Amino acid sequence: MIREYIRRKFRRAFATRYIFFSVFADKIFFFIYFLLLARLFDKLVYGEIITVFTFCNIAAFFVSLGIPVYIQRTVAINKFNSTKEINITLFILTLLIFIYFPLILFITISIYPSIELIVILLIGIIVYLFNYISLINSIYNGLEEYKKFFQLLFTVKFIGLFIIILLYYYKITNVNFFLFALLITVLSQFLLQIIFVRVRYFKFSFKGIRLIYVKELLLVLLPLYLASVFNFMYDKIDVLLISKFIGFQEVANYSIAYGIYKSTAIFFMPLLVSGYTKISYLSNRNFAVIIFIRKYVTLISIICFIIIIFILIFSQYIIVFLYSSKFIESTSVLRILSIAVIFMGLNNLLGSVLNGLGKFKENRNVTLICLLINVLLNIIFIPVYGIIAAAIITVLTEFLVMIGDAYYLRKFIFMK
Repeated sequence: MIREYIRRKFRRAFATRYIFFSVFADKIFFFIYFLLLARLFDKLVYGEIITVFTFCNIAAFFVSLGIPVYIQRTVAINKFNSTKEINITLFILTLLIFIYFPLILFITISIYPSIELIVILLIGIIVYLFNYISLINSIYNGLEEYKKFFQLLFTVKFIGLFIIILLYYYKITNVNFFLFALLITVLSQFLLQIIFVRVRYFKFSFKGIRLIYVKELLLVLLPLYLASVFNFMYDKIDVLLISKFIGFQEVANYSIAYGIYKSTAIFFMPLLVSGYTKISYLSNRNFAVIIFIRKYVTLISIICFIIIIFILIFSQYIIVFLYSSKFIESTSVLRILSIAVIFMGLNNLLGSVLNGLGKFKENRNVTLICLLINVLLNIIFIPVYGIIAAAIITVLTEFLVMIGDAYYLRKFIFMK
């Protein structure tokens, strides 16, 4: 009995290492991709690309309805009895294409007329494909199929990265080639993953889907959707405000530092992916949830403090080495943002716990309040203090989200 228990523990630990590999492969791919763009193109072009990606990501999030988070929780609890929910959410995502593309085309062309239409279209398609990919990834994570997910992801991203590096090596200065290479990479990942899931686990079909099922699911998704949107908005809105108030070049300077700051999540995100599946499964056992929170808070805090110290010491070397001296202005922004790493790690953890417990409305309340504070402060201070203000407001927002999540968890878990 003891031997079997130990064997199961080692097998689980051995399998979940693939979460880290998957997150690492995905983050490194996009980190290198945007790094090469930043080095090859001038600040104006790079700032335009970042702005369009940011806007398309926000638009895609608006129409994603929080589906990936819901599906991971559903599959974690029900495993192979989740076919109906998966098919309905896939159907909804497909319908929402007809809202997403008119939205991004109308708004981006109106606000940013200098940006080429082909750039907007390519980025728009790439970003929306990630709504489908996130849905499939949630199925893998709910089933704890971490190894297969990593194998497919690594294969596609390795080939895609090779092509992109070749474009950089030969100094291809047409940004559309880089965007098209990314589109092929993302599309290949989606097709491989959905084929594997269909063959092994679930049969995707829109047959038998009734509008009443869609309506019922939308009512369940609404609080989760709003929480996801508000959370994503406060994470991205500063880039759009910077682009309008002080220009694309400052977007480039800010996004370099912000990208490095966000990439630090690679060191704790694997814990959150597996942890969300665990907390969904343990949601009815209060004592187990408390043990889970204490354990993961300790682990993530240690990881984040190490990251903060490293960035504070080596921030200038990191930026100059990776992006060249033309982005030296990003150093001070990165040092400020490094303080937010601990808050980002803990509020991601606590937010995942709230979602895993089904407390979607509470998560929505926290993110809405913090979004409003973030937008208001950015509108007031960015025109005066520039990207330094945006960095300080990001730190404050992450701290407030952490405090809000902790308040609800104390109320629903620790005070019982």
